[in-house]
Amino acid sequence: MRIVCPICSAAYEVPDRLLVPRRIVRCARCGEQWAAVPVAPPPPSVTEPEPNAEPAPRDAPPTAAAPLTAMERLARQPAALPRRSRGLAAAWAFSLGVLVLLGWGFVAWRADIMQAWPPSTRLYDLLGLVPPPPTAPAPAR
Repeated sequence: MRIVCPICSAAYEVPDRLLVPRRIVRCARCGEQWAAVPVAPPPPSVTEPEPNAEPAPRDAPPTAAAPLTAMERLARQPAALPRRSRGLAAAWAFSLGVLVLLGWGFVAWRADIMQAWPPSTRLYDLLGLVPPPPTAPAPAR
């Protein structure tokens, strides 16, 4: 049995034994769910076109008898371009600012961080950011 998605016109050949009345099926292309109804194959056209008939122009709307294909439906509704969100740009800027401040604090307060958490000394040493050892105050004369 041949079934056709009502949204994207994808056609599927499904064994008759799998389709019971009111069975819900899902389109693999667009994800639409619908109750499958068998589609009769189109009758073979026996009529010959008239020799003097002009072909229909490409931009002409399809005839009422022929259903629109998925590509024709898509061509009639051009895709809307996504709008840039100011909120999203602000969130990215804020996140970048937070990361810069964290990096600056990581370097500026490295001595305090190494004193509070001694294993961090290895990380600072690996990055070449170990501060010089504190110098003893000069003796008073």
